[in-house]
Amino acid sequence: MGKKLCCIVGLSCLMLFAFAASASAITLGITAQPNGSTESVCPASTTIAQLTQDPTSPYFVPAGGGTITQWQTLTAADNPGDPVEFVVLRPAGTGSYMVVGSDSETIPNPLPAGGVASYSLATPIVVAGGETLGLFSSGGGVGCFFQAGSTPSGDSLVALGDGSPPPSAGQTLTQTGPTSGAGFTMNLAATLIQNQDAGVTTTAGPAGAAAGRPALLSSTVTNGGPDSGTLTFVDQVPGGLAINSAVAGDGTCSTSGQTVTCTISGLTAGQSVPVDVVVTPNAAGNYSNSVSVAIGSGLTDPNAANNAASAVLAVGPPVSVAPAQKCIVPKLTNTPSGVARAVLNDLGCTVRITRAHSQTLRRGFVIRSRPGRGTYAYQKTITLVTSSGPIKHKAHHKHAPRSAE
Repeated sequence: MGKKLCCIVGLSCLMLFAFAASASAITLGITAQPNGSTESVCPASTTIAQLTQDPTSPYFVPAGGGTITQWQTLTAADNPGDPVEFVVLRPAGTGSYMVVGSDSETIPNPLPAGGVASYSLATPIVVAGGETLGLFSSGGGVGCFFQAGSTPSGDSLVALGDGSPPPSAGQTLTQTGPTSGAGFTMNLAATLIQNQDAGVTTTAGPAGAAAGRPALLSSTVTNGGPDSGTLTFVDQVPGGLAINSAVAGDGTCSTSGQTVTCTISGLTAGQSVPVDVVVTPNAAGNYSNSVSVAIGSGLTDPNAANNAASAVLAVGPPVSVAPAQKCIVPKLTNTPSGVARAVLNDLGCTVRITRAHSQTLRRGFVIRSRPGRGTYAYQKTITLVTSSGPIKHKAHHKHAPRSAE
């Protein structure tokens, strides 16, 4: 790509893979020109793409992918009215890239006062981890990249084409010359909305539940990541089941009529949290309980199939007090101890609390119960082992030896 590419790069390391106000929206690339760098235009009928990235200025889509909703470019050296096209590319073998999506725009006339043109995508582009960003222009007056100066040294570019510009989704572009070498960065940034796979499962019990006796609708909400935004759990409790309590480990719940809504935040990728709704059936019958979980606004859930679940609570007729009453223990790990105590009391258990150190759970949260999840004799004593926080290591001070007398 030699001289051709040397006339097409220039950018800054100021605006990196920066997190926006929400943890879910991140910025790939930069639009602030690096100190001492020069800006070069896109060569005609050629797509310029980021080939390698310096850790200080990532241009590649991170693992988990997401959706690109907006892109920006510095216009200080551009010709107003010239065409410019944003391109997302997927590596497809040595020197080959498939066009995932693109957005065609024109440089504003007059140029924006702030120097940066920002374009919102009418149709956001769904992207996957490892894909890279590029620009194409047939006008010859659009600054594509920065080079030299304080341009991140780990950045380099590649020129691509297939003889039939402009690039469009599904096209395969091949390398048209040597790579740029080090210190070349795209004049390009894009807003990425990351994915978050929320999931929920649910059970209803105990087996042999009886009218007039407490029963448990027990759900587990999971954050499959990669993002960690707030999750909203909803349980549409069937009519005929009176709601006694509703609690979520590390979350808050409210009840309106027969609908329980819980807000769960701070759940990192791969973590799960229990949500327990204690109910009392008014009469015998089969009650189908439906639950769902949703991610926050601005996120994309790549797997909607695991966002809802249901279970049937089979309730028999009222029976005498002695044989009917049981102690029911749900999954209580990562539940505040006060909440866990209230749930167990509602479910016919006697509660005892002990403490142990935990490197992962906050002070006052349940590490485990003894015995664990199951159905036991009425008023059985359940020991909740709660976190007292991590072990604090005492500093060891070495005393200087006494001088000889």
